[in-house]
Amino acid sequence: MAVKKYEDSFRTDPNRAVKGFRKDVIKDIRCNVSKYQAYRAKRKALNAIDGAADDQFALLWDYAEELRKSNPRSNVIMMMTDSDDGNVNKKFAKFYVMFDALRVGFLSG
Repeated sequence: MAVKKYEDSFRTDPNRAVKGFRKDVIKDIRCNVSKYQAYRAKRKALNAIDGAADDQFALLWDYAEELRKSNPRSNVIMMMTDSDDGNVNKKFAKFYVMFDALRVGFLSG
């Protein structure tokens, strides 16, 4: 199934129901498409738009480091929790940033 053709529809409405998407695909290409095929196509399109969640969270470490470099006296804290499945992998919990310029402005009134 040509996912690229339907990417724009998921970009404008990422919560679009698979049922409606499936009907549109069947109408457009005049071919039967199973619910599972439509679901996989939707997931593929959303991953192409936003990237996989793991890839996005991996970028947070780089973002935090860049904030520390460009704002030396600012606080940047990333918190992780243990994975639910008992693996060694950590799971993202919180991201906190306090820019020094904002802190100074707040304290000076």
